[in-house]
Amino acid sequence: MGNWRDVTREQFRLLAESGLRDVRLTHVGPDLPAVLAEAARHGVRATVVRSDPNTDHYETLALFEIDRLAKVEKTARPILYLHTKGVSAPQHRGKAAWRRLMGELLVRRWRENLAYLADHDAVGVNWWDQGEQHFSGNFWLANPAWLRRLPDFGSYHAAKRLVRFSCEMWIGAAQYCRAKSLGCSRECFWEWPDAARFDRILAAAGPAPARPPTRPYVIHAPSYRGNSGGVRALYALCHELRTRGLDATVKDCGGATRTGEACPWDAPAAAGSDRDAVHVVPEVYGSPPHPRVVRWLLNRERHPGAAGERWAWCPAVGPGLPTLAVNPVELDTFRPKDRPGRGTLYYVGKGTFDPSAVPPGSLEIAPDWPADRPQLAELLRRADTLVLFDPLCALAVEAVLCGTPVLLHAAGGGWDADPTAGTAFDLPGVARSPAELDAARAAVGTAYGVYLSRLPGLGAAVDRFVSETQAKWPA
Repeated sequence: MGNWRDVTREQFRLLAESGLRDVRLTHVGPDLPAVLAEAARHGVRATVVRSDPNTDHYETLALFEIDRLAKVEKTARPILYLHTKGVSAPQHRGKAAWRRLMGELLVRRWRENLAYLADHDAVGVNWWDQGEQHFSGNFWLANPAWLRRLPDFGSYHAAKRLVRFSCEMWIGAAQYCRAKSLGCSRECFWEWPDAARFDRILAAAGPAPARPPTRPYVIHAPSYRGNSGGVRALYALCHELRTRGLDATVKDCGGATRTGEACPWDAPAAAGSDRDAVHVVPEVYGSPPHPRVVRWLLNRERHPGAAGERWAWCPAVGPGLPTLAVNPVELDTFRPKDRPGRGTLYYVGKGTFDPSAVPPGSLEIAPDWPADRPQLAELLRRADTLVLFDPLCALAVEAVLCGTPVLLHAAGGGWDADPTAGTAFDLPGVARSPAELDAARAAVGTAYGVYLSRLPGLGAAVDRFVSETQAKWPA
């Protein structure tokens, strides 16, 4: 519906920047995997509680779930509610500004708004206390005790003849709501055609409370190319840091690129002075002459004498070191297949090729073939099996996310065993011997969901990295 991709991206980024990384999600319409992938890209754990392909339900699924949480589960926690306001009218600039105003005043400042619940029942933007009471636009934060006073939502919705606006009126459907109205009250937002008046309300509210000062991050990385998992991880780390509201950029150290390939991560180029930054440097480079250097070992250290704090991608790469890994895979591109594949692919990478492990007629994935990431994903979906000789590359994850089992030669690349074992990247669908391949084929269909469930753990590792580096080098 409308520009739902843009709106969900905007809202998941807002949630991530606001520190709200564990949410309950109701969904209407198609493309639920794409919505979950967008949540995962921003480090938000979205637990789907209700989903229906019929978009005519609008907000009703969410209100049914909130009613259940308050009255059946009897949660003691305040409930923050938001939705994809304006998604059905993507060309209406006023509705987009309306949505952003509610996001900025209610969601981004949720910590401050919680304090209002000490002597209010609900907090939102533009409360109407005449006629049917409601917050115009229907973003709100409410005490569960107030929600338990509201009528049963199903009965209320039916009494309103199932009109969609009953969702907006429900929050005020009991007497004597002590509402805290942010920004304004009794304004006819639906009549405002553009952003100007919304922007004035936001400006009058003043800036959001300042966060403690933090040092910026500069990620030293080769020029972006999608055929390197390590390069993608460096740019993805920059993206993860930026979703947390931090200043993070990439210092392009040069190298080969692939024509026309765009970086999918929010990772702008470094500009200006980097004197005060924390410098994140992969193991392939020596340490720069800066006082604050983190050496991020994505593979074995190539410069053991280089200065810097060390973090490792996984325990096998740096035994005893703190671990930092991020999702380097575009989850909306590498998604499960919808029909069985045929034939075998293989990839050597940094491993050692064993011809006896590859059936005749197999296709080799090479550094420059397929030409781009979408073509690689489609090739993986069309295949029956991937034989992988490089156990530390991301192809194992990408293949099982596409529903294609992997036969892994764990000793490839000089490893005695699979270095990803026991990590978030140790997924169903990977066989470590031919005898395990049938079991891997049976389990591979669960890999996408398992991987999504592990992404919050990767996000927690990034949070730890930020906490420890900022504490070591305070601004």
